[in-house]
Amino acid sequence: MAKVRVHVLRSHEAAGSRYQDYEVSYELPATILDLLRLIQQEQDPSLGFRSACGMGKCGSCAVAVNGEPVLSCQELVTQEEIWLEPLPNFPVIKDLIVDRDRYCNNLMPVLQQPPLFPLVPPRPADDPTWPECLECLVCDGVCPVMAQVPERFLGPALLAGTAGFQKSMLPTAWESAYFCLLCGECMTACPAGVKPNDEALDVRRQVTRKGRLPQSLQRLAQRITTAHNISGEENQARLLWSQQADLAPAASNPDTLYFVGCVSSLYPSMYGIPQGFATLMATCDQCFGLLGGEEWCCGYPLILNGMLEEAKELAIHNLQRMKQRGVKRLVMTCPSCYDTWHRRYPALTGEEIGIEVLHATQWLAELVDHGRIRFKELPWKVTYHDPCDLGRRNETFETPRQLLTSIPGVVLVEMKRNRDRALCCGGGGNLESFSPEVMTAIAQERIQEALDTGAEALITACPQCQRTLRAGARSLGVRLPVLDVVQALWRALPEQ
Repeated sequence: MAKVRVHVLRSHEAAGSRYQDYEVSYELPATILDLLRLIQQEQDPSLGFRSACGMGKCGSCAVAVNGEPVLSCQELVTQEEIWLEPLPNFPVIKDLIVDRDRYCNNLMPVLQQPPLFPLVPPRPADDPTWPECLECLVCDGVCPVMAQVPERFLGPALLAGTAGFQKSMLPTAWESAYFCLLCGECMTACPAGVKPNDEALDVRRQVTRKGRLPQSLQRLAQRITTAHNISGEENQARLLWSQQADLAPAASNPDTLYFVGCVSSLYPSMYGIPQGFATLMATCDQCFGLLGGEEWCCGYPLILNGMLEEAKELAIHNLQRMKQRGVKRLVMTCPSCYDTWHRRYPALTGEEIGIEVLHATQWLAELVDHGRIRFKELPWKVTYHDPCDLGRRNETFETPRQLLTSIPGVVLVEMKRNRDRALCCGGGGNLESFSPEVMTAIAQERIQEALDTGAEALITACPQCQRTLRAGARSLGVRLPVLDVVQALWRALPEQ
């Protein structure tokens, strides 16, 4: 027999909510649902929780285990102490039982008929692996937007389900698709393998085809299609960051090209990212080229708008410029640019791009591992924020952390949500253009998580994350430096 200490958040009408502790003896292997049943049967019949099949089919037993929403019937007991709470982002009826009425009530007007099950398109007869929604609402429980504006956002569960009923869904749910951050946390958490992010993108494509793209996103798209960047400035301004610091690379026709991206090249507050990267490369005699004004937006914001044909035009232009220069390796400090080139360009163009694509942290890790870059001691307690496009989307979690801890004296502390379960900064999915107030609220939540670690600085590996988190810190009135990994490494270089 094994023993575990279980802390359950109980709700009491008179006393409010508080944790109640139980010592439970159980036989291995056991699930969280097994523990709850043991507590109810042997210690406390008043404990409230939902369960039905116990086999991960009905979706009724979702709870938060150590802060992470899961199906209790699927989560094995592996620790000696466990904290159980109701599914986040829902009103609590009693103990671990949440009120699902909002979900059910939203479903009916969306479909303009009583609820249909399953909500995702029915499983094809010849494909037994087709994922079907369990309606466990775990995805709604992890969603950052649901935590902020549940009254305005349908949530990933409904968004994924209603994509199968496009004609009846569009008149009432099109706006909801643009609240989605497309951060991917719902896909990571889904116990059934449903992909609400993909469904949200599909809805956006339908909305765009019907001419109902929100005006703020129309303006963003117009800037990109006319000026070829997100700010609408003259595209030659992309080189200002290098001219100001005299850091333009000397190589005339290098095999490696640095694709700087719109945010780092056109927002002066972000110049430190390309400047830091160029300085690090110069330190170890690594040459690279720049496209300058010939670099166009990678097209990612247009993809997020559902404008695939317009994004394809940008992709073709950028690919042609690379081929004309004979580029063999492409490096980016922007994870969204990296994800677009690495995963989306082949899908947009229908062919492999034939160029090695790296995020800057991957190239820097190679150089550090081979002793090409060395750092001075820097006593510094930092925490790291995983960008969605680098982390969840491309599973690059450890490389940025290894770079930070390669600096002597740096102590890395983790936020409570990290790696594949990291909270989005709030700046994804074009939300900054569509609903900046929701973006700020999510950024503030992430800043608070960073402050809770006691870190002296918050480090990320994405210019958009840096902008968003800096704005979140300012709006809270807190002094927390937010830097990119390359800026942290730049700071640690020995004085020349």
